[in-house]
Amino acid sequence: MKEAVIIKSFPSGITLRLNGEIPFEKLLQEIGYKFSEARNFFGSANMALSLEGRQVSGTEELRIVEAIQENCNLHILCIVERDATTGRDFAKALAEMEKKNTDQEESQFFKGDLNEGDILETENSMILLGNVYPGSTAYSAKNIIILGGLYGEACAGGFVAELWGDIPAQHAISIRTPGGETTPRVDFREQNSREFTFIFEKGKVQVDHVLVEQESGEELIFFRFIDPSPGVWTVQVTISENSGSNSAFHMWLPLTEFLRSETYFLRPSPYYPLTEPSNVGEVITTTTYNDANGSFWMDSGRGYTRLGEIKPDICSPGVNIQTVLGPRTGSSVAVAIAAGASALFLQWAVVERNQVRVESIELKHYLIRGADRMEGESYPNREWGDYDIIVSSQQGASKIKVFRWFSPNIFSLQKQ
Repeated sequence: MKEAVIIKSFPSGITLRLNGEIPFEKLLQEIGYKFSEARNFFGSANMALSLEGRQVSGTEELRIVEAIQENCNLHILCIVERDATTGRDFAKALAEMEKKNTDQEESQFFKGDLNEGDILETENSMILLGNVYPGSTAYSAKNIIILGGLYGEACAGGFVAELWGDIPAQHAISIRTPGGETTPRVDFREQNSREFTFIFEKGKVQVDHVLVEQESGEELIFFRFIDPSPGVWTVQVTISENSGSNSAFHMWLPLTEFLRSETYFLRPSPYYPLTEPSNVGEVITTTTYNDANGSFWMDSGRGYTRLGEIKPDICSPGVNIQTVLGPRTGSSVAVAIAAGASALFLQWAVVERNQVRVESIELKHYLIRGADRMEGESYPNREWGDYDIIVSSQQGASKIKVFRWFSPNIFSLQKQ
């Protein structure tokens, strides 16, 4: 009888020759069994996967990958077409990317061609299994390797930034390089995309403009700094005269982990760093403090949201918290403690049937209503907010503090 699945290898990958006659569910069971038996042989390597002998849909491909990874420690990076050239190219690309990614960051793999008008963008390193045709662009804040033809544009390195402006103001921008070159002021009335090149700088800046962003209705200006020279880059922002005295704009860089090199604002504001999903009204959003001495953790996020909504909701212990892995510090630890407090409340509400139909918005307000205000502090205040709630941590009785932040001017770009 013909075997259900045969495993073969090629450089940095494996090929599965699949029986095209047996039912797919039976095939999945055989794949799981084969890889479970060979778990020790394969170890925990990163590999590409090629499939032969049977036509499978995209959904079936994903189920095959899941069957492999559930039964052994292999990490399937992508599915490729199997031939000698692809095998050599993939092995070379993987080795090169591992050499460049000294911080152990995982690369992202994309399969397929980029056609005219397509834009592929990622904050991580990228291996593209396909062609980049004229009129298409691949962007990466880190490294790009293309296993195919490059006939369009590939831009690696640099960083992105977003500027959001309040309604009804309109914003014009100009950019000054570290060497002192300044672009003309652009108000985007004639076209929504611009590209700036410079005489004494090797990099360039691409700017896309959306006057009415689909979700918020506000103005969005998106910057791509491609291969920028080291130094201070200045974005000068001009607000239209009929915008009113209270108009403001906000500008963000990506998370630090998504930046390739040390990139930061010279005079940043600690306020408004919250992003989705923490700025959603129904979500319980926590920031972090040190319950050993009652001080706020400097690196923790603060509110309001960009639209002035009150966030974060509570502040949880998150500094030198004892875990099974030893002491840990960070907002992820504070979230875990807040989640534990929420779980205890849900036990009281649902399991003990005190309020069986409780939802997240009710949970949040129960935590606020059960808060204990500290003596000697006025509420709301900029440091500690409105309320404290007492929870239990490994360091004894700790406080989760509920924040209500005031809103200063947030950004230090030149405003004309």
